[in-house]
Amino acid sequence: MNKLEQAIRKTTGEGVYTSSFFSNTESNGIEEIAKMETSFLASKEELRKKKIIYPGMKNSKLYNSFRELRSTITGEKSNNIVMITALDVKSGTSFFARNLASAIAFDTSKTALLVDCNNGHSEVGDTFNVSGSNGVSDYVSDTKIMIEDIIYESGVKRLRVIPFGKIDSQVDEQVNHPRFQQLLNEIKNKYQDRNVILDAPPVLNSADARILLNLCDQVVVVVPYGSVSKNKIEEAITLIGRDKLAGVVFNDYLN
Repeated sequence: MNKLEQAIRKTTGEGVYTSSFFSNTESNGIEEIAKMETSFLASKEELRKKKIIYPGMKNSKLYNSFRELRSTITGEKSNNIVMITALDVKSGTSFFARNLASAIAFDTSKTALLVDCNNGHSEVGDTFNVSGSNGVSDYVSDTKIMIEDIIYESGVKRLRVIPFGKIDSQVDEQVNHPRFQQLLNEIKNKYQDRNVILDAPPVLNSADARILLNLCDQVVVVVPYGSVSKNKIEEAITLIGRDKLAGVVFNDYLN
């Protein structure tokens, strides 16, 4: 078992904190999930190249570790916006976010929506071939763009993605804009079995990340193994608050 697997397992045991904030409007989740048609599916080889886990993969321990964390993250349906952040750049946040979202989507009773909130520094666009497509920044900038215009298929059943969008957007601080908060509110509450994963900037040095802390329900912090001090981790935990902290993952798989 590698360090990432061990760390993920730790988040599903002692030290996991959950909280309850909102109540979703009840809907017929199974019927809505069944309507999520997929026009294409990524092959196992494509998933390997994209570094996305999948059922039957050779590294079953890694796959099962994400499934176990999924069980913890999705324990309360009202806490369905999960922010994945780090203490610094190049910490493997995007790798962790897309694989947690994929693990959730493998459960036939749930759907996942992966949202790039990292101002173009995420790998969401490149990984799912939607770079340059309309996304968060475009939705915020243009009231003619609807939410359905920025949600894309991923090649994984029951998983959809929203890229950040065009970086030359004329609107600054997108995540602090009322349109962004409207976006999060709608995708949070539309389906009771939808889980929203936010690929977010580093929490200690990003104003956007601190805004997102107030908009999410749970936070997972990804830490590069052996390269961050205990004081930095404690600083992040204090900033996040234990009521929202779902776990800290020490990651030695950075890409």
